Amino acid sequence: MMATKRLGDRILGGAMVAMLALVLAFLVTPLLVTCLLAFDSRSFLGPLPPPALSLRWFEKLAALDYVATGLATSLKIAVLATVIDVLVGTAAAVALDRGDFRGRGLLMAAFLSPLIVPAVVIGSPCCCSCRGSASSTASPACSAAMW
Repeated sequence: MMATKRLGDRILGGAMVAMLALVLAFLVTPLLVTCLLAFDSRSFLGPLPPPALSLRWFEKLAALDYVATGLATSLKIAVLATVIDVLVGTAAAVALDRGDFRGRGLLMAAFLSPLIVPAVVIGSPCCCSCRGSASSTASPACSAAMW
């Protein structure tokens, strides 16, 4: 015997799907428009759709020396950080799984805390510390984010 949903449950489910679709559209639409305008052949932002598509802006970006240097530096740091993280993470996982030592629970909690503590809780102190820094260019944005 199959249970049927109540009318209120179906309405609430439909409202949830509609709200999810609206939020998703609100978040994704600016990204899609930005991606489309990145291929615009005009030298200014104009109405959509663009009259022609080109790689003009990507060619200008690739021609800048500091972009290639920054990309190479970022890739080197990313590879180095990945190697270090894999080695340290594997060693820590093996030690925590097979080892029986004093402070094991504390170390396990320290490694698992980024999974448990939401990013908002971590972001708030970052904004507070950013707000106190007069030399930071992000200080006004951080202050505005807090209020």
